[in-house]
Amino acid sequence: LLRHDEAMLGVLMKPRRPRAVVLCPTRELSEQVFRVAKSISHHARFRSTMVSGGGRLRPQEDSLNNPIDMVVGTPGRILQHIEDGNMVYGDIKYLVLDEADTMFDRGFGPDIRKFLVPLKNRASKPNGQGFQTVLVSATMTKAVQKLVDEECQGIAHLRTSTLHKKIASARHDFIKLSGSENKLEALLQVLEPSLSKGNKVMVFCNTLNSSRAVDHFLNENQISTVNYHGEVPAQERVENLNKFKNEDGDCPTLVCTDLAARGLDLDVDHVIMFDFPLNSIDYLHRTGRTARMGAKGKVTSLVAKKDVLLADRIEEAIRKNES
Repeated sequence: LLRHDEAMLGVLMKPRRPRAVVLCPTRELSEQVFRVAKSISHHARFRSTMVSGGGRLRPQEDSLNNPIDMVVGTPGRILQHIEDGNMVYGDIKYLVLDEADTMFDRGFGPDIRKFLVPLKNRASKPNGQGFQTVLVSATMTKAVQKLVDEECQGIAHLRTSTLHKKIASARHDFIKLSGSENKLEALLQVLEPSLSKGNKVMVFCNTLNSSRAVDHFLNENQISTVNYHGEVPAQERVENLNKFKNEDGDCPTLVCTDLAARGLDLDVDHVIMFDFPLNSIDYLHRTGRTARMGAKGKVTSLVAKKDVLLADRIEEAIRKNES
């Protein structure tokens, strides 16, 4: 689209005036999108840069002062650069919201609306330049769908069934706990055999306290772990992901919250849900970390009594999908 605009309208790259903006909910996802953009930029002939929270402002400012086609980043940091005069709205024609349901559901709504207002105002003027918005998400609740329809009136919906095929390609085991057994010991019984096979394993927890407890217990049992949750600083989260991805196998266990359930491109053999998710959408995103790109994968859930109803519904839905 950018090259088409250049050919048809004679539009060229300018400093501080991108024509496309990709908004992501986290720094890690921004970096992942940016890496993909860089990998295709030579063939597609466009220049991009990344500005996200957790990074130093001055290098980002310098990168925006070069001619650019596209900016990838987090909403808060991009708005900060706009307010500081390092980036302007004038030429933005394409806006992409990655993990759109998270953007509207997890507190990014005000920043998204703040970003959209100048673009909508520009488009409403006589002969004003319009813009195209693309929202990408694996799931969409009715509540978030309502917000999206309000902000992006007339939006067209395109759906694919490939997500559900991927979920069905993983093996799903539900271990129902009676309440008398030690949940941490149950985790150890599932995790140790998996690690002995050389698997990379993600252990999902619902809360920070649960993550800390799991991490401490596993370390006490001589299992090396890395952590990924909201209280881990952004740069440390990146370093932890790199340690987890490393093929030397020093840290094959990632203890995490749902912050790691979306968007991250990880090669994971086994997903263990130490805490069962609170809803089916979170289950879907967690399981999406394994059995990617046609590979095999395994999902094991520790199901407490309070989670049995939801677990049974999900198990039945998976069974129907596989048949």
